[in-house]
Amino acid sequence: MKKSSLTAAVFCCMTVFSQHAWAQGELKDITTVTQKELKTTFLYYEDRMAVSPNPYQGQELHTGAVVTSIILEIHNEQDIQVKEPANPILEFSLSDPYGRVPYLFRNTEKICSAIRELKFYDFATAIFDYGHELPRGGQYVFRTNIPCLDYLYEKTVNIIDEPSVRIKYSEMKVGDDMQIKAFYNTGYPYDPSQFTGNETATMRLFALGKDEQGNPTETEVAMTQKTLRLHRPDQPLVAAIDALQLNYCDPEPGEYQLKMLSDWTHKNANRDNIFFVVKDTLRASAMMQKMNYVAGTDKELNIHMKMNYGYPFISTSEGDENPTVRIKIRVLMPDGNDGEAANKTLLEMTTPITEGVFSDRPFNWEGDMKTPALEKLEDAPLTETSMEAEVTVVFNGDEQFHTTIPFTYVPQSAPAGIRSIPNSESTAADTWYDLQGRPVETSTTKGIYIHSQQKVVVK
Repeated sequence: MKKSSLTAAVFCCMTVFSQHAWAQGELKDITTVTQKELKTTFLYYEDRMAVSPNPYQGQELHTGAVVTSIILEIHNEQDIQVKEPANPILEFSLSDPYGRVPYLFRNTEKICSAIRELKFYDFATAIFDYGHELPRGGQYVFRTNIPCLDYLYEKTVNIIDEPSVRIKYSEMKVGDDMQIKAFYNTGYPYDPSQFTGNETATMRLFALGKDEQGNPTETEVAMTQKTLRLHRPDQPLVAAIDALQLNYCDPEPGEYQLKMLSDWTHKNANRDNIFFVVKDTLRASAMMQKMNYVAGTDKELNIHMKMNYGYPFISTSEGDENPTVRIKIRVLMPDGNDGEAANKTLLEMTTPITEGVFSDRPFNWEGDMKTPALEKLEDAPLTETSMEAEVTVVFNGDEQFHTTIPFTYVPQSAPAGIRSIPNSESTAADTWYDLQGRPVETSTTKGIYIHSQQKVVVK
């Protein structure tokens, strides 16, 4: 607020405040620190190392997505000159009893910014809100240190978790290697004596398909195994976690099944109902058959396209009766208003390609996309104009391909590189011209000529 009266705020946490030290001008003498507790906001799925979209409703701290807040409030009602500290840093950390620091956060800018605000206001606030993931339950020390305020806050907290086997992976597509990582977690609190240290784990990956008769097939493509280190009597205050990673290089597009085996009896350690999809990327090309469109000579704008796509197969989108690929073409030309580079749409058309077989096999297509004659459109230019054809391919609800092809529009009155041939009685009916529009005496030499306003090729 502006330098005026200040409404007092009430906070229920440790504070650093002294109302009798205004003359010293130290930041720590006019600052209140509000330390909020840690709070779990989202949980991991039981079987996946990912943040659940459902917020955590419990009161205890739990592994998952954890957030915390620290608020600095600086009150300068006496208009004293505040000295900027030499080291205005805030440091927050979580550490376990065995020296591991899974989270460390430092910030300087927010404190400095709040101090600068005091030149214009008698009150400034610096709020530190941040979230982080905690994959391991256990006993942690929650610590906040602000040296320039002589502020140190420490609290020991217990973060609970259930025994679990969680799978971590990212979206898989052609061109990327498959990396699947399983985290075997004892949960916390737990009894180390329940584990021998000899538990084993195996992951096997199968590519799924169909044979020529349409019967389902599975082919093993990768396997990994190890002995798990879950017996950790030397570290009973944190959950024991071990990881097993399976790598598969350059996978083909399609569906895959992961089978997990272990002599640890947890329900998720032995399962075969985990499926992955490696998504294909549309391979497409679009080429203009001619880079000059000559009005009156060319009947349409012709774009030749090739497309190849594998899995997941093309589905039926909303509004379609069958799986459909849509090819959208826009013809753009410069607007020319006030010298702006904006383009105006001269033509827009969408062509659906529909075949029922798209839903159960790869998509391979080659063909020509033809537009109507451009000179017959309402806004066709009257002079030679550089234009663009935008080509977009859409299926499975998403844009899969987009490219822009430049070309030149040549109006009928002035073909590119060829000046108009007068059509008058003074022009001999048998006059021939070269491609520069110059009359020639003979047309017996090999080449391309203009005769009676038509192209003629002499071989």
